[in-house]
Amino acid sequence: MAETPNPQNGSVEPQGSASGDVSVKTADAPNTAYLGQRDESIRAHDRFLWLTLLASAAVIEYGLDHALGAFQAMVGFLKIFGYEDPRVPAGWNIAAGPQQIIASFMVLGAFIACFTTGPMSSYFSRRWSILIGVVLIVILICGIEAVLADGTLVRTGMGAVNESLWPLFRGGYGPTYDSMFSQSNFGIVTKMTLWSSPAPLGFMSCHIAVPKETDLVPMVDIFRELLKHDVIQNHPVIGNILRELGKRGTKSKCWWDANFGLYGPHEIIEVNYKRCQEAFKAIPGARLRGNTYYPDASKGEQYLDAVTVPYDDSWMQTGVPSMAPIVSIQYRGVDGGHISFSPIVPADGQSALDWYYEAKKTCAVFGFDFVAGLHLYQRHLAHLIMIYFDRTDQEDKTAANALFIELVKRARANGYGEYRAHIDHMDLVAGVYDFGKDQEGSNGVPALMRLNQRIKDELDPNGILLPGKQGIWPQKYRGEGAKKR
Repeated sequence: MAETPNPQNGSVEPQGSASGDVSVKTADAPNTAYLGQRDESIRAHDRFLWLTLLASAAVIEYGLDHALGAFQAMVGFLKIFGYEDPRVPAGWNIAAGPQQIIASFMVLGAFIACFTTGPMSSYFSRRWSILIGVVLIVILICGIEAVLADGTLVRTGMGAVNESLWPLFRGGYGPTYDSMFSQSNFGIVTKMTLWSSPAPLGFMSCHIAVPKETDLVPMVDIFRELLKHDVIQNHPVIGNILRELGKRGTKSKCWWDANFGLYGPHEIIEVNYKRCQEAFKAIPGARLRGNTYYPDASKGEQYLDAVTVPYDDSWMQTGVPSMAPIVSIQYRGVDGGHISFSPIVPADGQSALDWYYEAKKTCAVFGFDFVAGLHLYQRHLAHLIMIYFDRTDQEDKTAANALFIELVKRARANGYGEYRAHIDHMDLVAGVYDFGKDQEGSNGVPALMRLNQRIKDELDPNGILLPGKQGIWPQKYRGEGAKKR
């Protein structure tokens, strides 16, 4: 049951049960505690000032009326954001800290994810950008400019006709090639247009916790229906108790919990929150709470400034990136690392639970805890498994690698496939997509990989661009040539 805001101080007067708590807050001061102490003087940010001035003079389009922006590749990225470092081949490096966020932009998927999170979108930023970034390329990208291995400059869609229509209509005439440059080595993207989301009139940070292990089944099914009916506008992330221990350092009084957000004016948020309350009543012991933020009308604010939402409530659902969750890699040691395994599973509660049991058992065999993060969408979920290891312990690293390989095999046996992979496992994961490997003349190579190889050989016969990425090797490194690797 909803609560009534006190207009004098932004607090709430409780009117409902404890199982559906909600608070209303006015966002008034930026929350910078989780960003660390930084020098905010102009001198400290002179590089960014010059970069902004350069961008204002460059041919980079911004379409505020259509909520889009075009981003263009620049020469000298590291010279702008980095520092000279003779220890690295390029001579330049990126500093640790907040600039690591910028460094992730150099990966197209992470770049997209960092800018598409937030109000009215369906995606998170930074922490999970690498997880979901490549998925976004098909959803929100509209128009790509890419350079092929022979130097040919190509513009997709309406970009081949007209600059002004290019970012407004994803199609064109004939095949659409935007997604061809995602997770591939067919070309280098030099420019792209991104459909963005307007700032919201309000935001509610929601948290749901359920007490039993088997509650995952109704939890997933309820979320799926709420997503399908647009009650929830961004995707929930479901985690188990160990995930909470890793990211917050506190013990949770639940087995599964999830974070999600609601966006819009007060009336819309209130209605959608009530629908969530009604839906989760089907799970005994479920606890749902929400904190709501609105622009400060006394300051003339029309839209909510995402930076004013405290980190504990935004959890990167407002588009504000953070390095805070990086502490989770210290789960098994101070000098920690991780491998993440993310098979795609149907958005079905029983399927999610069945795979959870098998994956949990497999993790235990190799001496690892099952740390889960289930990213739920309307029809599928990415069943993220974080494999944490101690980088100073060779046995730990070897076991983590062996666990990943075994999870790939177990997932394939259940009909599931990983959609991304560490560079060391790209060939392994590519082999999971094995339809057509028994076709006549295939030589055991799956049909999809044969298609990828034919495209690679045509566009890049000399194998110049990222040979082996996503398991796509040029001709000289295939077959007997594989020994050259």
